Amino acid sequence: MSRWSSSGRVLASLAIAVMLAACSPSASATPTPTLTSTPTPTPTPPQTPQPTSTPDLVLARQTATLYEQDFESGTALGIFDQYGNWSVSTDSTGNHIFCPEISQDWQSFKFGSDTWTDYGVEARVEFLDEYVNQSVEVYSRINSSMDGYRATLNQGWAGLSYYPPATSLGGSSIGTGANTWYTLRLEAAGSHIKFFIDDQPIVDRLDSQSLSGSAGFGVGPDTRTCVDDIRIWQLTPDGQIVDSSPLAKYEGPDDLAFLGEEGPLAPIPNPATAGYTYRPGDAKPIVTWDENYQVPAGANVTFDNKIIIVQPKERKDIHVFGTLTITNSLLIWQEPDDGYSWLRIEKGGVLIIKDSYSFRGGHDVASWDYEDGSTVKLDHFVGDAWTTIRGSVNYSAINYSTVDLTLLDVTHDAKVQVSNAHSVWFEIMPPAGTYTFTLPVKRQWADWTISNLWPKTTVEVHDSYIYERDIDLIPNSHVTVQDTPSGFGSGWSIYKDGPPYVTCELRNVGQPGTGNEEPKYYADVTWNLPCINSSLTLKNSGFERMWPHTWGFVHLKVYNSNLADTGSASNSTEEVYNSSIENISCYAGGHVYVENAQVPDFIDVTDAGSVVYGYGVTGTYQLLQSNGGAYVTLDKPGPPW
Repeated sequence: MSRWSSSGRVLASLAIAVMLAACSPSASATPTPTLTSTPTPTPTPPQTPQPTSTPDLVLARQTATLYEQDFESGTALGIFDQYGNWSVSTDSTGNHIFCPEISQDWQSFKFGSDTWTDYGVEARVEFLDEYVNQSVEVYSRINSSMDGYRATLNQGWAGLSYYPPATSLGGSSIGTGANTWYTLRLEAAGSHIKFFIDDQPIVDRLDSQSLSGSAGFGVGPDTRTCVDDIRIWQLTPDGQIVDSSPLAKYEGPDDLAFLGEEGPLAPIPNPATAGYTYRPGDAKPIVTWDENYQVPAGANVTFDNKIIIVQPKERKDIHVFGTLTITNSLLIWQEPDDGYSWLRIEKGGVLIIKDSYSFRGGHDVASWDYEDGSTVKLDHFVGDAWTTIRGSVNYSAINYSTVDLTLLDVTHDAKVQVSNAHSVWFEIMPPAGTYTFTLPVKRQWADWTISNLWPKTTVEVHDSYIYERDIDLIPNSHVTVQDTPSGFGSGWSIYKDGPPYVTCELRNVGQPGTGNEEPKYYADVTWNLPCINSSLTLKNSGFERMWPHTWGFVHLKVYNSNLADTGSASNSTEEVYNSSIENISCYAGGHVYVENAQVPDFIDVTDAGSVVYGYGVTGTYQLLQSNGGAYVTLDKPGPPW
C-alpha cells in the first residue's frame, strides 16, 4: 500500500470536514504567489600531520554534509534554542551574516541533533572590534543542558574545554584582530577531539565525557561579533570523512525506506495488521490513549521513553489545549476506521515532538489537525500521520523530520519553517482566486519559499528533500501550473450546499494505470468545472494523479483518468468510467458508481445510505463496509439512478 493512497484518504475526510463548515466566497484575481526553489550535509593521542582544507577535503566535507547554513536566504532555519537577540543582517559586501545584539550575558544557539555522534562542525566568525574579554565558542556534542565540548577563541588565545565543570583540554596563544574572519573547526570522532582555527591545529586530545549531542555557537558578554557559513559533516568513528552522502538513504521513491536504519526506537512492519508495531523485546513502558485523552489548557504533559498506543473505541477526537511534549517515544495509532480520532492541537495548544516516531498500527493513517492559534515544534520526528494547518499556526520542523502537510485555504498569519526535512510533501490549497505556480523539482534537496498566497503567511523550506507537492482546488479557484515537467498531483473539492443539483465532468486527467511515478506531460491543457467555477491549467508540466471528492448537491462524472482516490458524501453522486483508482471512499450518504476500473487498495463504504456500485471492477482491493455502508456488484453497466 502506498503512502500516496493512505494520505489521499485522509485528505478526503479532511476536505469534507473543512468545507461542510463553510464555503469560500467568490474572489477576484489575487497576486501571483511567490514560490522560489533553489537546488542544493585525557591523554594526548599520537601527533600526526594535520591536513589543510585542500579542494579535495572541502569537496569531501560537502558530500558528507549533515547541515549547513549561510543565511543567504535571509533566515536562520535549522537554528534553535536561541539565547539572546539574534538577527540576519547584511555586511558591506552584501553577504548575509548572523549577529547578536551586544549583551552583558552569554548568548548562544544550537543546530544539529542530540543523537549525532561523530562529526565535524565549523563556522566563520568575525570580531567587530577589539575587547580584552571578548569570546566566541563553537560547541560539539552538547546536550539539552548545554553540557559538552567548547572550542573557544578569545583575544589572543584559543582553547578547548569540556563544561561543566569547566575542564581545560588545552590551548595556545593566537593573534586576533577586529574585522577579520576566522574559521573555527571542531572534530569529534569516538574519543578523539580536535580543534582548528584557519586549518591550524590548536588542540588534539582524547576525551570521552560526551559521545553524542548537537552542535552550537556561543558569544561571550560584551562581545560584538557575527557568524557565517556554518557546516556539519559526518565522520567515521576513527575520524575519517564518510565517503558517501549520509543523506542518500532518504532519497528515492519510498520516503520511508530508511526506517530500518533508524535504530531500536523505530517501528517495524506488522503484516498481520498491514501497519506497524514496536520491536520485539522493547522494554519501554506502554501507555494507552483512547478517545477521551486530552491535555487541558495550562497543563504541561511530557511522555519520555514510552510506547504510546492510541486505541479509540468511539469516533471522538483527542484534544490538546495545553502543552504536549513527546521525546524518545513511539506512537502507534490503532484506529478501527479512517479518521476515527484526530489529534487536534487547539488554540493555545503546543505540540513538541523530539527524537520520536508515529505510525499507523493498521490500514488507516492518523490525522493530525493544527488549529488556529496553535504551535507545533518537530525535531527529528518521523511518521506517517497526515497533518493539516488550519488558520494561524506557528510550525517548525528540523533535523530530518517528516513534513506531510496540508495548508488549507483558511491559512492566515502562519509561520512555517522547515529545515533539513528528510521528506517534504505539501498539499497546497489556495484561497478562492486566480494563481500561477511553478513548483520545485521533486526528489531533490532544495530551498523553497512560498509567499503572497495566504494572508500574512510565509512558508520557508531550507535544504530539504522535496518528495511531493500537490495542489488542491476548491470552488471559485483557478490555478495554472507551468514549467513543472517533473509532475504533481491535484485534489479537487467539489461541493454545493443547496439545491438544485449541478453536474460536473472531468475527462482524460492523467494517464490511467501509471501511478505517480510516470507523470503525463501536457504542453497546454485546461480542465474546467463551470459547475463550481473552478479550473486547472497545465503549461509545460506533468500530471500524476487526481483525487476528486464531492458532497452536497453535486453529480460528478469522471472518464479515462488516473485517480489516487475518489470519495462521495452527503448525498452527492460520482460516476467513474475506464479509470484507475487507488481507493474509493463513500460515507455520510454518498453514492459512487465505478465501471471498468482497477482498484488495488481498498473500497471503503461507511454509514447507512452510503453505497458503492461496481461493474467491471478488478484489482486486489480490500472491501471495508461499516455502519450500514454497502458495496453492490452489478451485472450490467450503468448507474442505478
